[in-house]
Amino acid sequence: MSSPFPSPVASSNDEDFFFPDNPGDYFEKESARLDFGLPVEEPQLRNITTLATGGTGEIFSARDDTLGRTVAVKALNRQFLYTPDQMERLVREAKTAAQLEHPNIVPIHTLGVSPTRGVYFTMKRLRGDSLRHIITQLYLRNPGYVREYSIASRLNIFLKICQGVSYAHNNGIIHRDLKPENVIVGNFGEVTIIDWGLVKKVHTAAVFQGKSQLRPGEGEHSKSVRETENVINLPNSNLTVTGEINGTPRFMSPEQTYGDNRDIDARSDIYALGIILYELLTFTNPFGHLQDEEEIMDAVSRGEFRKPRETKFGASISAELEAICLKAMSTARENRYQSVRELIRDVRAHLEDRAVSAYDAPLRAKVTKWIYRNPIKTAVLLSSVVAIVAYMLTMHIVTGFAAKETLLIAAKDCDLVLKKLAALEKNIVNSEEQDSGVASQLFEKQQTTIDEIDNLTVTITMLLGTIPQQQYDYQIMRLKEKLMSTRIRFTLAHGSYNDMKKVKGMMIAQFGYGSEGISKRLRQLENALDKVLMGMCTISIESSSQGATFTISPIIEDSQTGFRTPGEILSLPQNTLPVTPFQLPKGDYFIKFSFGNTPDITLGFSLNHAEFAKININFPTEYPAGTVFIPEQKTTLLRRVYGEHYREIVEQSPPGRPFFISAHEVTFGEYLEFWKQLESDELKDKFRSHIRLEENDQHTLLPWNDKGVLRTNTVDGKRMFLPDMPVVGISHAAAVAFCKWKGRQLNRICRLPTVTEWLRAATGDDARKFPWGNVFVNTAAFIGENRDAFKSYPLFAPVGTFKKDVSPYGLFDMAGNAREWTSTLFPDDKEYQVKGASASTTKRFLPLDQATSLSSFPSDIGFRYVLEYMDNIDVLPEEGMSEPW
Repeated sequence: MSSPFPSPVASSNDEDFFFPDNPGDYFEKESARLDFGLPVEEPQLRNITTLATGGTGEIFSARDDTLGRTVAVKALNRQFLYTPDQMERLVREAKTAAQLEHPNIVPIHTLGVSPTRGVYFTMKRLRGDSLRHIITQLYLRNPGYVREYSIASRLNIFLKICQGVSYAHNNGIIHRDLKPENVIVGNFGEVTIIDWGLVKKVHTAAVFQGKSQLRPGEGEHSKSVRETENVINLPNSNLTVTGEINGTPRFMSPEQTYGDNRDIDARSDIYALGIILYELLTFTNPFGHLQDEEEIMDAVSRGEFRKPRETKFGASISAELEAICLKAMSTARENRYQSVRELIRDVRAHLEDRAVSAYDAPLRAKVTKWIYRNPIKTAVLLSSVVAIVAYMLTMHIVTGFAAKETLLIAAKDCDLVLKKLAALEKNIVNSEEQDSGVASQLFEKQQTTIDEIDNLTVTITMLLGTIPQQQYDYQIMRLKEKLMSTRIRFTLAHGSYNDMKKVKGMMIAQFGYGSEGISKRLRQLENALDKVLMGMCTISIESSSQGATFTISPIIEDSQTGFRTPGEILSLPQNTLPVTPFQLPKGDYFIKFSFGNTPDITLGFSLNHAEFAKININFPTEYPAGTVFIPEQKTTLLRRVYGEHYREIVEQSPPGRPFFISAHEVTFGEYLEFWKQLESDELKDKFRSHIRLEENDQHTLLPWNDKGVLRTNTVDGKRMFLPDMPVVGISHAAAVAFCKWKGRQLNRICRLPTVTEWLRAATGDDARKFPWGNVFVNTAAFIGENRDAFKSYPLFAPVGTFKKDVSPYGLFDMAGNAREWTSTLFPDDKEYQVKGASASTTKRFLPLDQATSLSSFPSDIGFRYVLEYMDNIDVLPEEGMSEPW
């Protein structure tokens, strides 16, 4: 049977691709090898015409006479027609879309292999515009498109896209290539997501890392989800491996640009949805001004783009929509929406004039929204206010003695407010002991009570305002102070930040700016409220090392170089322990402790708004040579706000245990001391360094000979291996064996650091991105971008050479020179996490919160060791002492 497909168009690039002599035989063999389970035969289609051509595939229109309908057909273009990876990707795309039955996902009809045109599948023939075409026409201000696609209709299109993606996520499928080109908007409002070629299949429980997308009451393991998981069955594939970057750069999430596909979950798709929303609002791509792919991915990883309201068409974008878009596009995954359902809820809330979780609207906007949603209640409230005012005016005109009676009414209402606040405080204490569902209902009732109290307070104020006689000024002031004192104490104990701002406004309304004439007691309460609103934080320091002195310096970031260094030492009321709690503004700080003849201890910490921070510090009785002491991590008490609930949520983070860590990576010289004392040739071979200079090298280079003498190999006249260079090319097991041997030498527990310990030592506990700050500097560390360093050093430099690559605690080479083993496995429990970058890697490995596993070439993984803090342990336990590994 002749092929119904038109002949593939030849290209000038054909010489770069493989073309078999007999396509039919080739497709038969590859289909069997890849286990497609598909017969190789021509499809029963006719009138096949080309609709569109992409980078790897082509879309055709065809007539299916079997069912009497027109369908769309997708096949590979000429250059990739015989590429197994692309063939497998097309099969996975078809099987994925076919098993996702949703109105917003393209339906798949058939899948097959043509002996002349290879893998193909047929699907619904979609008629309409691509979302890319619509956005382009809106940018060009095409009148027809501007009339058709208002902001409301664009948001409805976006919601339909989100619904399709949410359905896929709940079935364990991540798209990974969401963009306007892959969305078709039909002539009758239908919205369809296409091109599922880069999907990633994971278990539904691992699709997202935040809250479940399931409706309340379903549970993540509901029967419907379990049944769907049994239905979704994609062929095994090795198409996507760690280190391979997949997707479209302008729509990639930051974690996709680093190429570690294990970090990709539903939040990567949410980032792409944020960019689609950005384009629907601004008609431009946030990274559209960049052309070079590397520049685009750098901008993505740093989150550098103009906010929607700063763009050409940004004047009409509401602050709420911008906040929704920016939350979805947050560089940090934990700051994005944790599920598509959360994103849908916020967009719908905006369309329905309800509060949006991503945006803290000003009171005026909230009131306006409430009025729009509740016109009847608004009319009743206004009528009530008018009636009260009219009543008070009438009383004032009719009789003079009404002032005294009004004062009595106000006093009774004031007592009622105080009783309501006391009862509410008791309910809050009781609600903290309830489960989350009951507590949530109680919070809603408490919010209603707060509104009643504040409305009653306004009524009392209005009543007091009708009393003109000066002889009652003292009583009026007493009532006002009584009301505000109780209200301030309550909000300091149980209120949210927004509630505190509201109470501050009530103070100004009652007593004016400056609060002239108020009592000393109320002034103290107002000052406490002002300090919380300004973000003042309280610090307490606990230590058994009484008599130690300390200094505190703010961390200053140089706007030109990006380096974060200690600023001028702050003047404190007291700098010797013990010290009474004191206050500091929110920000990042270094605190340095000094005690006797022991080395100084530095601790970095960050203070959030109105935070209570407790720092525990104890000086070690001994300080092993060549190590740095990392003290116990601070414990914090944070005032959290959950929605509009008036409740103080106290959280205590577990303190990080203190430990010693080597100031630099273990060197060849240090490692050879361990290696030479090994008694058997088997162990010496097992723990020897093996280095491959190129990825495809069949043989490895041994840095030292059988006598433990470093070889004199050179690169451009420079020695490759010196005793003070970091030892690399060793296995994780070899690093563990060295640590056990080192522990025996020091008579204490020695081991590899955990990822948490490594990160603390590298950042100084102030959440910086690099050891020196938050801005990339290519000359600060020995990495692939530091081209000047290669003029002096071959593959590695002596430890401590790069003085700017030093952590706040004083550890060298945490960013570059050699990557480092840790003792922490990845979540799949198969590989150990490797931290840092090296001269063999690019800056994508550099951020301290990144972790990798696969070695680069030349072999570049070394290690540093941790000595446990053992002031209360005399010697190592006897068990396991017979062998050091």
